Amino acid sequence: MFIAFSNVDALAGVVCRFFAPLKVVYVSTDYSPKRRFENPVLNAIYSVADRWAYRWADVVWHMYVERGELKKYKHRARSYDVLDGNNFRRIERFPVDKINPFRLVYIGQINRDCRLEEAINAVANLKGKFPNVGIDIISTGDPELERRLQALAKDRGMADQIIFHGQIRSSEVYEEIIKRCGLGLCLYEIDKDDFAWFGTPLKVYLYAACGVPSICSNAMGPQTMDYMEKGGVGLLAARGTLEQTLQSIFSDPARYAQMRERTIKWAAQFDYDDKFDKFLALV
Repeated sequence: MFIAFSNVDALAGVVCRFFAPLKVVYVSTDYSPKRRFENPVLNAIYSVADRWAYRWADVVWHMYVERGELKKYKHRARSYDVLDGNNFRRIERFPVDKINPFRLVYIGQINRDCRLEEAINAVANLKGKFPNVGIDIISTGDPELERRLQALAKDRGMADQIIFHGQIRSSEVYEEIIKRCGLGLCLYEIDKDDFAWFGTPLKVYLYAACGVPSICSNAMGPQTMDYMEKGGVGLLAARGTLEQTLQSIFSDPARYAQMRERTIKWAAQFDYDDKFDKFLALV
């Protein structure tokens, strides 16, 4: 088996089939090949290579939603949504009565796009009504911004409730933190010209595998919006509305319990082991 992580590699694998029996798997992660290069000649070559890779590979593993306008040359019978996933089977989730539904968690880079300042102010404003609010922040990033966020938490009287864990490399350790929280933050906005527009942030799958619904920005791509709105596995919060969104869900335990249950059922279909066992068998 030849597993290729670019269209050029996939074509090299196709050539190798002339010399040895070989199955070629093209792992396709580039959502916008038409805008891959500024140089039009390089872009044209890349686009042709992508078409040929889709045509001649035995199987394509990708992250695309099933939208024909993305790659009209995609052979659906040989293309599978494989790459988005989680470790659902390995992670042991807590029952709802063993978690803190008022505690938020964020894992990822600390930057201006993640809206942590808004999150800190939101939970600080809600502390009087919901004393158990807090945030676990598992990340590194802009050190100056991190210092300002820590100072803001202190100024708002939330230094004990907002914990900056820094970078945690062990998945078992950060999963243990996430599992005890009620909602996962994923508030950055994705531009329509960004390749990530067509996918769903991996932290959403991680949160869900831990039994934690997500709060996402309302400026996400169609797949994420569909999961949140139709699937009911999380909430959407436009800029400036996070506090209102949190107050609404904190005030309705029954609604939260239903959303958490839906999230866990949804997450089960994305287990990496199950997906790769299934799709390797189809190669």
